[in-house]
Amino acid sequence: ETLLSSKGTPEYLEELAQLDAEFHTEISAISGNLLAGEILNALIPAFLEDNKAIFFVEEGLRLVDEHCIILRALQEHDPVLADKSMHQHIGRVIEEVKSFQSSIGESMGVDPDGREM
Repeated sequence: ETLLSSKGTPEYLEELAQLDAEFHTEISAISGNLLAGEILNALIPAFLEDNKAIFFVEEGLRLVDEHCIILRALQEHDPVLADKSMHQHIGRVIEEVKSFQSSIGESMGVDPDGREM
């Protein structure tokens, strides 16, 4: 309830980004994949900043929906749906981040490789 009442504020974006990081940390821990966990822990600081931007653009709704689908598949012990949902989620997030970073670069006069335009 508190989170919903602060929708759109910096605090809301921060909380969604933190919850997203916690979701991924828990999934990594459940998987038992220590390497994935270590990589995730190393990436979380940058990940939080990108996620705040994504949550700002789409109000976090798509990510939350995707996480619910993944969680439901895990709860129902459906590895096929869980795998498919995770791959779709990761692929979409990668594209969102690339698009966001590209738009920032364009507004700053820089191409995707960091060269001035």
